[in-house]
Amino acid sequence: MNNDLMNFVSETLREVRCGKKITYNELSKFLGVHRETVRKYENHPEKMDVGLFIRELNYLNEDIIIFFNKVMAKCHKRE
Repeated sequence: MNNDLMNFVSETLREVRCGKKITYNELSKFLGVHRETVRKYENHPEKMDVGLFIRELNYLNEDIIIFFNKVMAKCHKRE
């Protein structure tokens, strides 16, 4: 389940970022990391520092509770 959960987090991060039309470059400048680092974190969110994750959600204007509700909805759909 852990791997599935990380896949759902990854999918949701991508959906939120793309839905707001935010590029890797824009996000990387805000977070102070290289654009490839943003891409890697989006694909493997378990490697991202919690503080950086929260900063990303703030930049995307995404409440953390709402974000994880979206993640859990994906989990329940796939069961």
